[in-house]
Amino acid sequence: MLNLHQRNRRQEGWVELDKSTKPHSWKARWLDWSQVRVDKSGRTRPKQRSHLLGPKTKEGFLTKSKAESEWARKREKVMADSGCDPVCIPTFTEFALGAYREYRTCRRKWRQATSDKFAYLISLTSTTFGKKRLASIAPAEIQQHLNKLAGTFCHDTVSGSLVYVRAIFRYASEEEFIPKDPSRRLVLPQTNEPYRPFTALDQVARLEGVLSGLDLTILRTFTRCGLRAGEVFGLQVGDLQPDKTLKICRTFSKGKVGPPKTNASAKPVPVPDALYSELLSLIETLLDQSPDAWLFPSSVKRGSVVMPLRAENWLKRVLKPAAKDLGFKITLHSLRRGWGTEAHNHGQNMKDIQGVMRHASMSTTSDTYVRQVPESLRSTVEKMDELMRHAAEKVAKEAANPLTTPL
Repeated sequence: MLNLHQRNRRQEGWVELDKSTKPHSWKARWLDWSQVRVDKSGRTRPKQRSHLLGPKTKEGFLTKSKAESEWARKREKVMADSGCDPVCIPTFTEFALGAYREYRTCRRKWRQATSDKFAYLISLTSTTFGKKRLASIAPAEIQQHLNKLAGTFCHDTVSGSLVYVRAIFRYASEEEFIPKDPSRRLVLPQTNEPYRPFTALDQVARLEGVLSGLDLTILRTFTRCGLRAGEVFGLQVGDLQPDKTLKICRTFSKGKVGPPKTNASAKPVPVPDALYSELLSLIETLLDQSPDAWLFPSSVKRGSVVMPLRAENWLKRVLKPAAKDLGFKITLHSLRRGWGTEAHNHGQNMKDIQGVMRHASMSTTSDTYVRQVPESLRSTVEKMDELMRHAAEKVAKEAANPLTTPL
């Protein structure tokens, strides 16, 4: 925690004795946060400015306290003349979109999806206190903001906002922009549990009964390999390997080709024999069978360039209407969750499921993608069902034979 001297040093500058002059002179120094740079370690460094106050003499300022009084008197004017903000503390939005984002992207380049998500979550927070100085934002104010978000937005949005707010204020405290981190005791408000449906085995079977041709092959690529939507529609002919695997080299989402979600995602995915043969047969029907041709090309070109099918269009045009006719709802991500859940329910090892789904953490696989019910819980409800059935049968027998009932 910064003491008062350190806090004033960051906001108001400080006075020090320059012994390189004769006589020695007092200089005021301050940090200009309007001109910052990121050093090799990724830390944000402001430009340091100085102003000569006067010599350490009877005619000047004999003591440091007198020099500090002089600096306090003229500080705002000197800073203003130099083009600096006298407060020297950035607003929440300035710091989040400036220093913090530069610090994070300097350490590791963000994917476009991460950058977009960050900008969206910061925009939600900026509507409340984005224009306030970091040092003036109180913990209660941040908590109230999160509570308000919880009344409107889903669990993931509120949780993501909390994660970024904590990271931003923690970094601001480490860099001594603020004396104390106001986010230390923030708590996640009560939110609605995220709705994460999965597509069950019988639902997949019913869908396969109504789909055909290319649409059926796309569905099977989802349901046999547990791929993400962007990975499926980003596949090219050359990604199908002779060893019966699919190379995950790119994604195609919202009309844009991008890299795999993570480094772990760029691993080969095994393909069942039947689907491998089906994909080979599909390639033979393509007009362009070169390695960099799209495996699931769209009939609509972008200029003269052939592009892959868009996931959202295929979902809206093919998959949702088919599921609706069969009496259930579906999303492309529910197919991936369904793969993980059904694999676990049918005795597959959680480590192997994680490997196919290419999650960096097993907790992601088990907590988010596998909708598992512990066998002990299933045994408990079966036992209770048995007890209630026996009790009901006993009452029914007594009602049917009232003379045998003891008085």
